[in-house]
Amino acid sequence: MPATARTTTQSAKLNQPSTLDDVEVIAFDVDNTLVDILQTKRDTFAATLETLADRGLAIDPEAQARELYAFALEEGIDDPDVVPRFLVEELGVDDERMLADGRRTMERLEPGMVQLYEGVISTLDQLRSRGYQLCAVTDAPREAVRRRLPPNGLTGRFDRVIVREDTPRGKADTRPFEMLLEAVDARPEQLVAIGDHPVRDVSNVVAMGGHGVLAEHGTRSSYNDVAAEHEPTAAIDGVEELLALLPGCDQRSSALASLTR
Repeated sequence: MPATARTTTQSAKLNQPSTLDDVEVIAFDVDNTLVDILQTKRDTFAATLETLADRGLAIDPEAQARELYAFALEEGIDDPDVVPRFLVEELGVDDERMLADGRRTMERLEPGMVQLYEGVISTLDQLRSRGYQLCAVTDAPREAVRRRLPPNGLTGRFDRVIVREDTPRGKADTRPFEMLLEAVDARPEQLVAIGDHPVRDVSNVVAMGGHGVLAEHGTRSSYNDVAAEHEPTAAIDGVEELLALLPGCDQRSSALASLTR
């Protein structure tokens, strides 16, 4: 997989010294934290439209793939019907078989297009070896998560996976993280959440007494104003930087001290 994030472990930024001492549970967001979902979607849309063109659809696959990506950002990047909707609403396609083929083709191709950020697997394995419980809490729907995790060997690396359908509002409030704490029998101060959204992944968890690490390698520029209002416990610019923040029970104090000198 191509590298899409800087992964120097020494550049992690700890904003609140020594607050990670009690952490036992790590909750990862998936999209734009572990998986480069925007590049994954670009590649999936391009391959899907190229396949449809090969099957007789009169389109310019390269140009229309860019239009489809923009359409999906506006209408819902995980909408399972985003390809047929685009074909109907933007291109006027009315061939029912081609529309159904568009959806099936996207679902078939996406697992092979999923791109992990550099260092994800090795970082998860090292954190597991250091004694942490590893979980995933995502606003992606269950079917989308099913397409993303297995192709990269991520599924078996998580003790719990909480998806959009598991709570009424997803990460718009703290309920998914509360559910996680109940499932693993942990307290808020034992939880650190890692994610690209300053509120859903970071400040919501901080507000309930946990810790939030902002994944700057996946944060969109549109989040900048929100990010300025919500200081995370720490920030990383690559998944491997977590290894400097969470070195394991025996090494926590010395590692945190070195980061805050």
